[in-house]
Amino acid sequence: MASSSNSEFKCSYISLSIRDLDTHTQVTELKCSYDIFLSFRGLDTRTKFTDHLYEALKREGFETFRDNEGIERGENIYSELQNAISNSSMSVIVLSKTYATSKSCLFEIQTILEHRKKNSDHVILPVFYEVDPSEIKEQAKKLDFGEKKVTVEEVEGWSAALKEVASMGGMVYGNQYNRSEAKFIEEIIGVLKIKQANKHLRDLEENMQNLKRKVEYLSGQENDINSQISNPEQGTRPKKEVEVWLTNVQQFKDDVKRLEQDVVGETTNVSSRMRLGKDIAKKILEVQELQKKGSDFNSLMIDKDITFNWQYCLCLLLYWVCIVAVFFIFKSLKESSL
Repeated sequence: MASSSNSEFKCSYISLSIRDLDTHTQVTELKCSYDIFLSFRGLDTRTKFTDHLYEALKREGFETFRDNEGIERGENIYSELQNAISNSSMSVIVLSKTYATSKSCLFEIQTILEHRKKNSDHVILPVFYEVDPSEIKEQAKKLDFGEKKVTVEEVEGWSAALKEVASMGGMVYGNQYNRSEAKFIEEIIGVLKIKQANKHLRDLEENMQNLKRKVEYLSGQENDINSQISNPEQGTRPKKEVEVWLTNVQQFKDDVKRLEQDVVGETTNVSSRMRLGKDIAKKILEVQELQKKGSDFNSLMIDKDITFNWQYCLCLLLYWVCIVAVFFIFKSLKESSL
């Protein structure tokens, strides 16, 4: 069974559908999630294989949700597991001799498959630890929980899920393969790195194009604001916030140009492309903030210049003096004619 020693989800990068300020597109955006949901039978592997695998995943930077007795045992355990699975990019299922005897493990495996039906991007890696896939398929045919409270529908669902996972291409460990456990874990890490990289590779070019479209929209906002600054109303000036925004926009555009050059130049290195995917995700969030501020400046663009203009006041005073003088002259002429 899987749970977590920390109830707060960590942050990683996944693909989401959101409404852009300028267009409706698929973009990669930050969302709190785990990289891996680790499902296993604690009775078989908690203090040996699974613990070693978990530590190796941590060293390689994978945020992993695993059983550390962190979920409160009670009515909410299944909802907690569902939440953890739906907030993970990948699931590693360590199938062992007694995995199929745990209702919690079977619930996890069924929930993982249901989640992948909703999110086809979710990666599943079955790991057969000291058990053959054919054994798991046989176990799936004869699940038996005795007097425990389970329905026929539940057993049928668990059986189907177990068969499906056992039929997937996974990784098998056993004495017949003549390799150490450490070497096997190293191979698992390698496979997970490739699968994680492929998730970023699929969206890299598309998200770069989305980012460029956002930059074009941002440039339009920049041009509008610069136009207002270059032709201000008499006695007005740009606010300090606008000047800071324009500086940030120019810096952002320069950063995106460098990022685009890196994307074009990098075609083979998996680690570099993963890094570029995350950089693009960060820039998409940044550009949305800049766009929002740019829209707010439409009404806050200009401050009235309150500098006292002595020449204008003097001319105004002379104007009214002349008006009054003319009035009295006409009045005197009128009185004298009487």
